[in-house]
Amino acid sequence: MSPETKFLLFAIFVAALITVVLSLLDIPFGWGYSRAAFVLVIAAGLYILLMKIADRIKHRKPSDL
Repeated sequence: MSPETKFLLFAIFVAALITVVLSLLDIPFGWGYSRAAFVLVIAAGLYILLMKIADRIKHRKPSDL
């Protein structure tokens, strides 16, 4: 499995975990398209953030450490 796929799965897991925590805290959020859109936005944002961090680490020069 490629690192990009692992980042994507991790991002989806974290987004789903956030929605479970929201429901456990009795925050009304609905179960329709709004929850799905929230999960997708959180997952996409986290995926983009993880990919940028990985790209910066990959292109770092040894002298920068």
